[in-house]
Parts: sequence; structure tokens; C-alpha cells
Amino acid sequence: MLRHKKIARENLTSEKGLMHRSRRPIEPEAVFGQIKSNRKFNRFRLRGLDGLAVEFGLISIAVNLSKMMKKAINETINSQKSLILIVENLICSAKTEIQNRISKTLNHCFSFSAI
Repeated sequence: MLRHKKIARENLTSEKGLMHRSRRPIEPEAVFGQIKSNRKFNRFRLRGLDGLAVEFGLISIAVNLSKMMKKAINETINSQKSLILIVENLICSAKTEIQNRISKTLNHCFSFSAI
């Protein structure tokens, strides 16, 4: 048993093993795991290749719609955050401009009263 673990560890830490492990997240295994685990899909209910194609197509559409919806929500949240930052910047610059004008006005008023 220890010999097998040693061989497995050597394979995983080798250059080829590291390359394979770095590519693993982009492979489709995760999607199938999510379908089985998160969506509780364990077996096909329709019979035959046509039924299989229809059922798997529907599941694929559901997964893709879910991903698209999450992306749209994240983009909306990010755009709202961007909008908030723009408004905050405008408020800060307006506040600075108002303070400058008040200061100039007060300086102008006090300069006349000193004469």
C-alpha cells in the first residue's frame, strides 16, 4: 500500500503531473460533478438515445442559463458599484468646487470691508 502511495505522489509531483493538475480546473469534469451533486441529477429517466439527447440537452440548457444569470447579476452589481463610485466622485468634486467658491466669495467680501 505504501508503495502505491509513493508512486502516486511521485506521479503527481512530476512535471507532467503538475501540468495535468493545472489543466484540471478547465476540464469539463467539474460541470458534470455540479450537475450530479448540486442539481441532484443521478440518472436519466427517458429511454433510448433520443430520450437521452433530449434530457441531457435540457440539463445543459439549465446549467448554461444558470451561468449566464450569475454573470448578468455580477455585471449588474459591478456596474452599480461603478455608478456609485462615479456619483461619489462627482459629489466630492462638487463639494470642493462649492468650498472654493465660498472661500473666494468670503475673501472678496472681507477684502472690501478692510478698505
